[in-house]
Amino acid sequence: IKSAVLLAGLNSPGATTVIETEASRDHTERMLRLFGASVEVVPHGSHGRAVTLQGQPDLTATRIAVPADPSSAAFPVSAGLIVPGSDVLVPNIGLNPTRAGLFETLREMGADLAFEGLRE
Repeated sequence: IKSAVLLAGLNSPGATTVIETEASRDHTERMLRLFGASVEVVPHGSHGRAVTLQGQPDLTATRIAVPADPSSAAFPVSAGLIVPGSDVLVPNIGLNPTRAGLFETLREMGADLAFEGLRE
């Protein structure tokens, strides 16, 4: 819903703000910034955020590399962790702070995970 509201805000004059009571995935905000939109994110409440988009920006198309989805990678990674001696490689996975929860939890449970070539 947040993405739909922010995308609608692109065509609206003034600012559009979405209040999250819990921080959620932030790939829409990242993509809008990449295209030139002004997006501000500030803490709100104990775990949430306020995401504000300035409407009617001049957007510019740019080349992007779409990373692999961590949700789709969850099944083969988890399967590899329960089979002794397994190695699973998921190239170009998108692991920003709002998308790495499963992998953080697996590490807390003792999983031996390595991340290479992390980028925004």
